Amino acid sequence: MYETSFGLSRRPFPSLPLAAFYYPASAIDFAYRTLLRCIQRGEGVAVVVGPTGCGKSLLGQLLADDFRRTMHVVQLASGRLDSRRALLQAILYELGRPFRGMDEGELRLSLIEYLSRNEPRLPMLLLVDEAESLPMRLLDELRMTTNLCAGGEPCSRLVLLGGSALEERLTSPKLESFSQRIVARCYLEAMSRIETSECIRAQLAVASASDVVFTDDACDAVYQATDGVPRLINQLCDHALILACADGMSKVDRSGVEEAWADLQQLPTPWNGDRSDDGSNGVIEFGGLEDDGAVFDSSDEDDLGVPRSVPALRVTPDDDDLIVRSNQSLDGIEESLGQLDDDFQPAGSIGPEVELVFHDPADLLNEDYEEEEIVVDRYARTEAEVAPERERTYRLRTEEPAQMQEEESPLAETAAGDEASAGSHAVATGETPEPESCAEEEADGLSGEVHTVEMHAEPPIPKLKHADFARLFSNLRRTAQ
Repeated sequence: MYETSFGLSRRPFPSLPLAAFYYPASAIDFAYRTLLRCIQRGEGVAVVVGPTGCGKSLLGQLLADDFRRTMHVVQLASGRLDSRRALLQAILYELGRPFRGMDEGELRLSLIEYLSRNEPRLPMLLLVDEAESLPMRLLDELRMTTNLCAGGEPCSRLVLLGGSALEERLTSPKLESFSQRIVARCYLEAMSRIETSECIRAQLAVASASDVVFTDDACDAVYQATDGVPRLINQLCDHALILACADGMSKVDRSGVEEAWADLQQLPTPWNGDRSDDGSNGVIEFGGLEDDGAVFDSSDEDDLGVPRSVPALRVTPDDDDLIVRSNQSLDGIEESLGQLDDDFQPAGSIGPEVELVFHDPADLLNEDYEEEEIVVDRYARTEAEVAPERERTYRLRTEEPAQMQEEESPLAETAAGDEASAGSHAVATGETPEPESCAEEEADGLSGEVHTVEMHAEPPIPKLKHADFARLFSNLRRTAQ
C-alpha cells in the first residue's frame, strides 16, 4: 500500500513473526545462542519464558529454519490440546505420518517406530509454543518422548516456549521428573530505547529503504508508546506509515507516531490537541471533585534529558470507582483459578482417558404418585373365617382323648400281658427290652398345627403299637426254639 511512496521493496513491519526481520537484541540473541547449543548437543529440555509480544514465536521460527535440513521439525503453534491422543496425532501430522483411525497406544508405537527404526534416522525437534496452556499430563507425555534413544543419541529434542505461567507450572512437585530434565532456561524481555531505534532502522533496511523514513524523534516516540515490546513496535510503525502515506508525507515524525498511536487506541488523547499555556501544567486528572489527593508533578524532560512534548496522563484513584472494584474481583477470581490444577498422575499409571458423567441419584422415597394403590394379601384370612375352625379344633381335641381311651381299653390288657411276657423272656435271654416310644403321640398332642378330622359312623381301626410288635416277635422266637 505504502511501499511505493517510501521506496520500499516489501512491507517492513509484518504482523506475523518472520525470520527475515529478526533483530538480535540482547535478550533474544542470548536465548537463541543458548538454544542452538542445547539442540545440537542433545543436552535436554530447554524452556523459553517471556511476556506477550517479546519474540517467542519468532525465536521458534528461527530454530525451525536452522534445523529443518538435519532434523524432523515439529512445530505445535498452540498448546490447546486436551488429551494424549490429540497430542500424538498433532505430532504425527507434522511428521507427515498416518494419524487417523488409531487409538492412543497405536499412535505412540507409530511415533516410536518412525523415530528409532526408520532409515535414515533423524532426531525430532519438537517446538511447543504457548506451552503454559498444556495440562500436566501432556507435559508428562512430552517428557516420555525425550526418553527415546537410538544409537546412543536421543531421538527427540524438546523446546517449550510460553509466558510466566509456564515457569510456575513447572515448579509443581508433580512435574519434578520433568524439571530435572531442563538444562536451559531463557528469559525474554522488551527492548531498550536504543535497541528500539536500531530495530526500526534494521527492518527498514531489510525492506530496501534508501532514505530515512523514521526520524530520531519518531523512534523515541515509538519507544515511549510501546515500552520496547516488538509486537507493538511493528503495529505502531506500520500504522504510522499508512497515515503518512495518506497525508502525502515522505517521512514519519513524532507527531505522526502520536497520531497513529491515538488512532490505534481509539482514545481522545491530548496528543492531537493544541497545547495551552493556561498553567494546567499538562496534567489531566480524573476522579471526584472532593478528592484531596496529592498533585502529580510532570517533568519537562525524560530520563535521558529529551524534552517531552506529550503531557503526562494521570488518573487519581477513587475508592468507590466501579472499575477498580471490578478489577479487584477479577484479580481474586484469577488467583482462585490459578490454584486449581488438573488431576495428574504419572504417565505410566494412567489408563485411557474416560469421561465420567454422574447423574443425580434418584430418591425413591420422594417420588410423586398420582393415586394411592391398595395392596391386598390374597392369602390373609379374616377373623370371622378363622374363629369357627378354631372352635371346632378345640372341641375335637377335648373329645377325642376320652373316646380313644374307651376304645383302646380291651387292647390295653392284652398289651400289658404281652409286655410282661416279653420282659420275662428278655430277662431269661439277657437282652435289654427297648422302652416304648411315645414321641409320635406326644408330638401329635402338643403340636400347634390344625388337623382336619373326618368323622365316620363306623368305629375307627385300632392302631398297632410297639407292644403288639413285641408280642409278635416273642411268639416267633418261641416257635423257632
